[in-house]
Parts: sequence; C-alpha cells; structure tokens
Amino acid sequence: MPRQLKRMSQVLVLALLLVAAAGNTAQAARLGLLCPPPDCCTKTFTVIVCHPCTGCEIPIDLCIPCCCDGCPVVSERCTLIGAGLVRYDWCCGFTAVIRFDKCGGYKVHYRG
Repeated sequence: MPRQLKRMSQVLVLALLLVAAAGNTAQAARLGLLCPPPDCCTKTFTVIVCHPCTGCEIPIDLCIPCCCDGCPVVSERCTLIGAGLVRYDWCCGFTAVIRFDKCGGYKVHYRG
C-alpha cells in the first residue's frame, strides 16, 4: 500500500508541474494552447459543433491564420478522459482541436 501511495503522489506532482508550466505564456504557446499571434494576420472562423454529452449545438469561434483558405478536414472521436474531441485540419498545416469535458464545457487548442 505505501508503494502505491508513493507512486500516486509522484503522478500528482508531475501533473501539477505540467499545469504550472502551461500557465507560462511561452510554454503554453509551444504546447499549442494559445491563439496565433496577432501580427500573423488572423481571422475568425465560426463552427457549430454538437457536444457529445449534452447533444446541444454550440457555435465556437476559432482564431485561425489568414492563410487558411477553404474548408478544413474535420474528424471527431471519443476520448478516454473527457467526452470527445473534434479536429479541424487546414491544408496550410494549421490545426484547431476542440476538446469537450463531461460537464458541458470545452477547450480549444491550436497547432501549426
């Protein structure tokens, strides 16, 4: 039992360190958690998604670079933690991922 407790405390400390690191703006940008910089010429792209748990349609504004033209490739899947995700991939290499939680909320992550 003490061995399991030690392992759980190590995992908890690691999780807290990751959360603290994501709070740092530069680190969050490297992890793809921020919108593209404003000097990059961005535009708003509104998508309407259906939340997997509530079944409600939610309009979500995505902040994407101006070079993202045309319709993105859309994929969705269930996740182990949370309720699922929807991924939007543009041909310019930019990606927006909407992750849903079980309480009805969501978070948007950007990469590219």
